[in-house]
Amino acid sequence: MLPAVFGDESDIASLSTMRARALATALAAGEIAGARLIAVYHRPGLSTLHAELDVAVSQVRAKDIRPTEDVAIAFDDADQSWPYVHAMRADFPTDLAHLTCNEPGFPVGLCISEDPFDDVKPHWTAPRFVRHLQSWFERAAEDTLHADDQGLDPVMLHRDGELIVPHRLVTSADDVPVHAYQLADSGVFFLEEPGARQGGVPLKPEFVCARMLAPPRQHGVLFLQMPRTLKALIDRLEQFGWPSCRAEVAKQIQDWRYAEHGGLKPLFLVTFPLLRNLGDAEPETYATWAVASANTVEQIAIDLGIAASGEGLTGTVIGDWTSPEATGGAATPLWHLNPRNTLSPEAASVYNNRLEASSRRTVVIGAGALGSQVLANAMKAGFLPTQVIDHDRMMPHNIARHVLGREAIGWEKATAMTLVARATLDTDSYPEPIVADVLRPGDNEPKLVAALEAADLVVDLSASPAVSAALAADARFGAPRLSMFLNPSGTDLVVLAEVRSRTIPLDHLEAQYYWAVATDERLSGHLRSNERVRYGRSCRDLSGRISQAHVATLSGIASEMLLRAANGGDLPAAAIWRCDPETMSVARLELAVEPMRAMPVGEWTIHLAPSLVRELAAKRTKKLPRETGGCLLGTWNVERGVIHVVGSLSAPPDSKEKPSSFVRGYIGQEAAVAAVAEKTAGMLSYVGEWHSHPPGTSTDPSEDDVALYGWLDEHMADEGYPAVMLIVGDGGDLTLVVSGTPPVPLGVG
Repeated sequence: MLPAVFGDESDIASLSTMRARALATALAAGEIAGARLIAVYHRPGLSTLHAELDVAVSQVRAKDIRPTEDVAIAFDDADQSWPYVHAMRADFPTDLAHLTCNEPGFPVGLCISEDPFDDVKPHWTAPRFVRHLQSWFERAAEDTLHADDQGLDPVMLHRDGELIVPHRLVTSADDVPVHAYQLADSGVFFLEEPGARQGGVPLKPEFVCARMLAPPRQHGVLFLQMPRTLKALIDRLEQFGWPSCRAEVAKQIQDWRYAEHGGLKPLFLVTFPLLRNLGDAEPETYATWAVASANTVEQIAIDLGIAASGEGLTGTVIGDWTSPEATGGAATPLWHLNPRNTLSPEAASVYNNRLEASSRRTVVIGAGALGSQVLANAMKAGFLPTQVIDHDRMMPHNIARHVLGREAIGWEKATAMTLVARATLDTDSYPEPIVADVLRPGDNEPKLVAALEAADLVVDLSASPAVSAALAADARFGAPRLSMFLNPSGTDLVVLAEVRSRTIPLDHLEAQYYWAVATDERLSGHLRSNERVRYGRSCRDLSGRISQAHVATLSGIASEMLLRAANGGDLPAAAIWRCDPETMSVARLELAVEPMRAMPVGEWTIHLAPSLVRELAAKRTKKLPRETGGCLLGTWNVERGVIHVVGSLSAPPDSKEKPSSFVRGYIGQEAAVAAVAEKTAGMLSYVGEWHSHPPGTSTDPSEDDVALYGWLDEHMADEGYPAVMLIVGDGGDLTLVVSGTPPVPLGVG
């Protein structure tokens, strides 16, 4: 006979769900080995089978599980949850793992699975379910229900609502006064410090809160039946081994009364230090549960006998007198709330399967389409930059590819992204917004410089070659730079990463990246732009047509690169991820880069790519014994007085290549230079000439070279650039000639 909470005895036809009827029919017909149906019960909303299960247990076992166990299997008539399984034996052991907390009147409940029932439904069958229950009892007998590497069981399972607890309050060592507020008709409660506001309006507290620390205990469900009154809760906690619990609660109620909180309702946050095994010296973790009441502090004081009322007044009870209104808490109903901490950087890092949140000081420059999405992704993984730098404001057209929405229109992007950080993570320190243009910081220059000087990592998401060049040249700070940007069509992500020692500076990486774009067939069309769309009336109010799907895909990769860099991990020095617009598949291309050789020559510094030096030596060797030559290609930065020479063109077909002289031709040369410029969006251009000298001769300029250089110098002066010439000799021996300066022997490159 089952308890009355299961309803009245009935028949199989009364069962409401297909699963209940299938199991009852199979048990009644003896179709499932080791399982028998005893009776069927029904009440509105619940169909229950009383069954007997055979359990394979050894004679020597860790827990008192019998060869035959009676169970009640209760099916929710809505078929929305696992069947509730209860052990019917009066002396069933309660020191097991994986038991549940039930409403009063129900027998011991078994926690039979942590898998979502909706995922199990498609392959649920009556025989499989019975075998699952028998396996539960067999593992319980051997005390192996809970794996050694499994997280500890919670203190309580049943809940009436959720309590959102700020992480900063959980970790605070101070006993901060805390109030609680209920989100209207939601069952969700919030803890906040007094004076909290919502939408600028002060919140009116409903609850006053206190923390309590219980003695350590072995993990497992503390309450097999939900204590629905304060008396039931205190009685159980005293039985559990907390003899001072009643006095601690009474003192807290009295303290609240003295603090004039008698009209508020109480909420207790009770923390249980949990041991994995009895006898462990230290708790493995701490579990917190919350209980609240609809009664006020003053009403509870009367119920506990601390206070008494009469003739409309309430006073404190002195001495041993007991008020007739006092029930020891039996008249104080309780709600049980499940505390959920707000997301800390450390917790976000764990949820994202990362070892730890970054502690490096990281400055992020650029909070546009890519920057905002990279930051938002990284913040959800526990990353917080030290500063976010951007001078731009959010405009309506930005919403198409920005993480911010209409509510941020008109806001400074840097400021708005720090608000995103506050909305995402709960911590003591948030990014500082610096509203400044890195190229023209104005009044914010001291703040900008201080941020860069203190940084451990500088991340450039501005998509501005000028910003990248400025960061590469700024010798005031030594932090490695990481530059990430999308190509004009938004299908490719480019990552250029300095290592900590900055052996390959950002400008070296960028120049070699452009040469790869010019020469690697895999990067065909990489810098080609889509048609742009006008969003305003100014001539520069144009925006590219870029798919948000591509930005979202590639920003995920970029955020992973950012997180790795922020945690001191290894990144490719130069790599491109290409997203196929048709299939949306992504391919990674890693580019070969190396430190470039820097030569100060007069007012200019010439940087030579080692790959170029090898290339020129190979071209010379191929044409020996004749001389040969061609054009040099690279990047210019007149403001900095820097030329990066990264590539060359071979001699045109109409060139005159002889053992003792070389005259470069013209056929196809102009078109070849223009093709490189087109492929690199104008970033690479003609910078000068190169030619070889015969074996056994030096690389000093000959008379013909001097004459050629005079022409070259005059030609480049028309463009406002210096003339650059490289002479290649035996074994890769080099001489560099730059306008207005003597030749510079470089030796073997």
